[in-house]
Amino acid sequence: MLALQLTDAFFNPIIGWLSDATRSRWGKRRPWLFCGSLPFAVSFLLIWWAVPIQASWARFIYYLGCVIGTSIMSSCVVVPYSSLTSDLSHAASNDATLLTSSRMVGSMLSGTLSAFCFGQLLGAFPSNRLRESYLLAGGVMATVIALSPLVTCFGIREAPSNLTPLPPHGNPAAAERSTWKALKLLGSSPPFVILCALYTAGCLEIAILQANLLLYIHYSVRMDAYSVWTIGLVQLSAAVWCIIWYICSRWLGKRAVLFLGALILGGVEVGLYFARPGGLAVLFSLAATSGIGLSALQLAPLSMLSDVVDYGELRSGVRHEGLHYGLLAFFQKVSVAAGLAATSWTLGSVGFVPLHDAPAGTYPPQSPAVIQCLRIYVSWLPFGMTCCVALGALVYPLSRRRCKEIAEKLAQRQVNSPPPPSSAPCTA
Repeated sequence: MLALQLTDAFFNPIIGWLSDATRSRWGKRRPWLFCGSLPFAVSFLLIWWAVPIQASWARFIYYLGCVIGTSIMSSCVVVPYSSLTSDLSHAASNDATLLTSSRMVGSMLSGTLSAFCFGQLLGAFPSNRLRESYLLAGGVMATVIALSPLVTCFGIREAPSNLTPLPPHGNPAAAERSTWKALKLLGSSPPFVILCALYTAGCLEIAILQANLLLYIHYSVRMDAYSVWTIGLVQLSAAVWCIIWYICSRWLGKRAVLFLGALILGGVEVGLYFARPGGLAVLFSLAATSGIGLSALQLAPLSMLSDVVDYGELRSGVRHEGLHYGLLAFFQKVSVAAGLAATSWTLGSVGFVPLHDAPAGTYPPQSPAVIQCLRIYVSWLPFGMTCCVALGALVYPLSRRRCKEIAEKLAQRQVNSPPPPSSAPCTA
């Protein structure tokens, strides 16, 4: 899994840069969605095919290749798709927050529905025909994967600037600068550096919470009978508050939403450390409140990325939506992979007994040191990261007023710039 996450992280900025350099009559991103949907679906389907190979090492190589291929194909679709948020939103408006909140709510609902449907499809065959069940479920999900990007591809139209054809001799102005210069521009952008730091910290703490919450519910508060309800309450609260935070950001701004969400989530994390067994009302209250903070930590940074792209365009005259998102995803995935590996190693060093060592459907007993470690993993460790997010929100330099000034300067520049030559050929 570590190799998979690192591979995925490595390809994200590359695909983001390539999508920025793409020029076609369809735009920058839509060709990637159209061409990547079918390979993505096929590679996903191959994971669920029980390959008729006897050698265990050969099966390992096959499934590792399928998973890595699916990860790469996923990046070919997800990175351009996510970059559309900055493409479709207008500078200094709240469009990016609206698009991001809609995408997050849709992702939560579709993920829940997919999990339910997948379980139902597995029951379509008797228990002695599990291979056919998994292949059927994988085929249905692969069909959804193949069709979903096409809905976006044919349902939107990119900004006119993305439809600019190539000049007769050479690359467009956006591609004249070298890759290294583009990376230096991003590295010297204070808003982008701060955004990467706070988004990475927020995603890492969410990943640590997700990886250890069920174990915490079983071993610390001893209410695993309500674990499904607890997770569902978190997701429901987060989905509802994505919409509420969007409304709040129109009046308070994105920085304020991020700071308030971090404060709320920090309070929940402290409460998780002091929660005691049997407190069902306390557990449900903390779960519902945590969704408020978690939604803000996911919504605000991705919405702020659009402002950072505008800031970069003002500095350099070039928009790098794909490279911005690709690098942001790179740092996030590398930190999550390293953080989860470190927490797993620490948990094992204090004597954690793996779940597969116990009979199916049961949890092995754990030592007090392990239980204490789990309590820290869902409280003080993510609380420290939440403090970093709150500090990043305070020092983030793009205020609402500054974003408005950037929007006005970009609009004035666009008015003063000459139109592109109409005689330039267009390449698909």
